[in-house]
Amino acid sequence: MNIYRTCVLSPQARRIHEILSGDPAIWVIKAYDSEVDAYSLLTGGEVDLLILDEAMPGIDPLHLLRRLEETPMAHPRVLYITGDPEHYPRQTTDAWIKPDFDAIELYQGVHWAIKTTHGQLSRAIQKRAEKIANRLCMSLNMPIIFKGHPYLCKCIAWQALSTAPLTMTNLYDLVAHDFDVSPASAERCIRACIEFTWLHGNLEAISGLFGYTVDPEKGKPTNLEFISMLARHVKDRLQQKG
Repeated sequence: MNIYRTCVLSPQARRIHEILSGDPAIWVIKAYDSEVDAYSLLTGGEVDLLILDEAMPGIDPLHLLRRLEETPMAHPRVLYITGDPEHYPRQTTDAWIKPDFDAIELYQGVHWAIKTTHGQLSRAIQKRAEKIANRLCMSLNMPIIFKGHPYLCKCIAWQALSTAPLTMTNLYDLVAHDFDVSPASAERCIRACIEFTWLHGNLEAISGLFGYTVDPEKGKPTNLEFISMLARHVKDRLQQKG
């Protein structure tokens, strides 16, 4: 069962916390009903779901959502509480409920927010991460004709932007869905691309990026080691630009 670490920013924070305490999938780790530095709370990668009330004292909710959208490391799913559903910020939120919600409506809103996003990242940030990953792979002289090349760029971007480290099983499944291939095919293509690059790529660039981080007894890095190392560089470069 997935557990969603939840932050509540609402004058009704205590009530929301009490209602959601009955759901084992929702873990309310932060709940505030008055002014707080919300941006700092949400940029550490520790929050999966944000319940944000437009009436939260001391916070401009639209400004907060725009800042989160522009921040590579902050991608909580957002349930927005609004008395004006005609004008709620659709581009930066996943679901909404009215301020006079009951328990059923709160649960429906929470689970709709979770269901509709599945951790998807803003397209602009995802594209930026993929471009950086592609440049890194090209610097290693990774052949672009290999099927595994675009798979790797996607995997590196996903790993860099994920709030928690992804396993290779997760990554193979994502590649399979995105490229309409089987997970086994994704694994083979990625492995072939990494092995060729490690043996025939730009040794100076490989040494510069990987240093002594790979187990010398194993020689070539595992798929996860390769992806995770490049993902760290992508994350660093995204933060420098952010």
